[in-house]
Amino acid sequence: MNNSILIISSSKLKYIFILIQLILFFSVNLSSQIKINKISIQDFDDISSNKLFELLSLKENTIIDTLLLPNKLDTLKNFLFQNGYVCSSLELSYKSNSNSELYELIIKPKNISQIYFNNIKIINDSTENITKILQNYYNVFFNENVLKNIINQLLNEYENQGFPFAIIRIDSINFFVNEKYYIDLKLKVEKGITFKIDSIAVFGNNITNDNVIIKNTKVKKGTFYEKKIIDDVPKNLMQLEIFETVKNPTLYLDSNNIGIMNISVKESNTFGFDAILGYQPSTEISEKGYISGMVNFAFKNLFGSARKLSVFWQRDTKSSQTINLEYTEPNLLGYFIKTKVKYYQREQDSLFVLRNIAFSNTMSLFEGIFGSLIFSYQSTIPGSENTYSFYNKSKLYSIGFEFYYDTRDDYRLPKKGTFIRNYFEIGNKYYYSSILNKKDKTVKKIDIGIQLFNNLLKNQILYNSFQGKMILTDNEEQTDLFYLGGINSIRGYRDNQFMVSSAIWLNNEYRFLFSDNSSFYPFFDLGYYKRNNTIDGLVSSEDFIYSYGLGLDFASNFGIIRLNLSLGKGDNLSRMKVHIGFKNNF
Repeated sequence: MNNSILIISSSKLKYIFILIQLILFFSVNLSSQIKINKISIQDFDDISSNKLFELLSLKENTIIDTLLLPNKLDTLKNFLFQNGYVCSSLELSYKSNSNSELYELIIKPKNISQIYFNNIKIINDSTENITKILQNYYNVFFNENVLKNIINQLLNEYENQGFPFAIIRIDSINFFVNEKYYIDLKLKVEKGITFKIDSIAVFGNNITNDNVIIKNTKVKKGTFYEKKIIDDVPKNLMQLEIFETVKNPTLYLDSNNIGIMNISVKESNTFGFDAILGYQPSTEISEKGYISGMVNFAFKNLFGSARKLSVFWQRDTKSSQTINLEYTEPNLLGYFIKTKVKYYQREQDSLFVLRNIAFSNTMSLFEGIFGSLIFSYQSTIPGSENTYSFYNKSKLYSIGFEFYYDTRDDYRLPKKGTFIRNYFEIGNKYYYSSILNKKDKTVKKIDIGIQLFNNLLKNQILYNSFQGKMILTDNEEQTDLFYLGGINSIRGYRDNQFMVSSAIWLNNEYRFLFSDNSSFYPFFDLGYYKRNNTIDGLVSSEDFIYSYGLGLDFASNFGIIRLNLSLGKGDNLSRMKVHIGFKNNF
C-alpha cells in the first residue's frame, strides 16, 4: 500500500485560501443577482406608485442585488413611519417566470393605516396657554417628528414662563379604533426651579463699556428668565452697529444658586473712512471733463458709548458741493430711543446756499419695524450770481415721519433679507422778496425705498432696489427740488445731474462674491423723472433714463478698493463715467 503525502508550502497555501474566498464571494454575489422584469406594489391606496418607486430607487427590466433590497425597504419603512403609518410592515416576495429567468418583485404592506392624535394632555398642568398648544394637534397623524414638535413647543412655553430646566416625560400612550386609528397621549412636566438673572457678565469688549452692552440687551437684572427676551439679545446688540458678531447668551447657576448670564461680543473697528473719485465727461465740446469726489469719515463708537459722529463732503460739479454732519445718541436720557442731529449744507453753482438742521428720534414699534419722528429747519440764502431768481430767501419748518423694516442678515454686507424705508414730511415754507414782503406755502415730501437681497447660489447674490421720491408744492423753486444721477442713484450719469420734482428708479445687480469683502457685479439701472413747471431758469422736463455697467470691490491689505464703470442712455465709450473708491475701517 502506497501512501503519498501532499506537501504544500505556506506561501502556496495562502494563495489557495485567497482563491477560495474569491470563488465564494463571486458565487454568492452572482447568486444574489436577479433580473426583475416587473415590480408590483399592492394595497398602497393613499400613496402614489411613482412616489414609492422614487423611494425604492428601483426600475423594471433591470438587474438587482437581493442582498441590498432590505436597505431600500428600510427607506420606504421610514417614509411610512414619518407619515403616520407607525405600525406598518412590508411583505416581500418573488414570482418567477417559468419560461425564463425573469422575476416579478411583489411588495405588499401590512397594517398600513395611519394613526392620529385624539387627546393630548399634561396631567399636572391644564393652564390656558398649554391647553391651546395641545389642541392644535387634534386629528394630526402621529409620528416621531410631530411628537418632538409638541414637546419642543411645550418646553418653549415653560421657558417663557421662567422654567428653563423644565423636563417633559411621556406618562402613557393608549391606542383605540373609532373608524380610524387614534392615540391618547398623556404627558407629565417637571418644571424645575425658576431661573432669576441676578448678574450679567460681558466678554470680548475692549472698547465698549460694559454698562452700554448690558443696557442694550434689554434684560434687567433681577428678572426671571424669558426665552424670547434672551433670544433677542444678539439682535438688540447688533442694532448698535458696533459689533461684528454677538453670540447667543449662556446661562448658568453658580455655587450659591445665583443666576448668571454671559454675553460674548466681537467689536468692529471704530473708525471708518470712505472716499470716491469720479470722472465726469463734459456736456459741451468746448469744455473739458472734471473730477468729482466724495469723502466720508465715521467715528462709530465714541468713548466706548456706542455714540457716532460722521462727516460727509461731496463735490459733484465744478462749483457745487455738499457737507453733511451727523451725530447719533443711542439711548436718549437712558431710554431706548436713538436720537440723531444732522446738519446739511448745499452750495449750488453760486446761485444759492441751502442749510438744513434736523432732529430725529427713532424707536422700535414692533418686531423688525422702527419708527422715527423728525423735526427740521431749512433756510435758503441767495448767492452772488442769483440774477434771475424771484425769491431772495426762504425758511422751511417741517415735521416728518419715517418707518423702516429690516430683516437683513448683516447690516454691513447683507447677503439675504429685506430693507424697507418709508418717509413722509410736511412743512410750511416762508419766502421773502423785494416785491413781496412775505409769502408762505405748504411743502410735502414722500420718499420710499425697498432693498431686496437674495442669496440665489453659493457666493452669488441678486440685489434689487426700488426708490421713489416726490415733492408736492405750489410755485416750485430750485430749492424745493432734489437731485438725481450718479453713483448713489442712477449710475451712468453725472453726480446730481438732474434737479427734479419726482422720480422713481430701479437698481439691479448680480454679485459674484470672491470673499466677504470682494465681489464683481454687472448692473442695470432704470428710472423716470419729472420736473413740473419752468423753475428759476429751468424748463419743465421729463424722461425715461437707464444705465448699465460693471462694478468691482476688491479687498486688499489697505482696505476695500472700488471701481465702477457706467454708461448712460445713448452714451458711447468716450462718455463713460468712472468712479474709483476706497473704504476702510480702523
